[in-house]
Amino acid sequence: MISELQRIRTDPPSTSELKLAQENALRSLPAQFETAGGIAQMMSDIFIYGLPLDYYQKLPAQFAAVTSDQVAKAAQDDVHPENVIIVAVGDRAKIESSLQKLNLGAIEVRDAGGDLVKK
Repeated sequence: MISELQRIRTDPPSTSELKLAQENALRSLPAQFETAGGIAQMMSDIFIYGLPLDYYQKLPAQFAAVTSDQVAKAAQDDVHPENVIIVAVGDRAKIESSLQKLNLGAIEVRDAGGDLVKK
């Protein structure tokens, strides 16, 4: 995951990667309108975020118009792998040494309530 976050900042998506992402976004959009709850959520987003009433009507064309250069710029502006917090849940005795070998940064151990556990 970290390597992909780093890669998107240095290597713009290929034409096939961009097309796949656009198709995924386009194909998943209709499912958001399948239930009354989904429709209510989408309509509330229009009002909460001050979107134009035709936002969802125009969204497919906006997805299709995204370029590799725009993705590269967005990755530079908004993707910051150095600020990622990874949460690993499991038996500490079994996973801690493997996590340390990844050398991703300091490891904090927390209890079920989220409080820091002193080693």
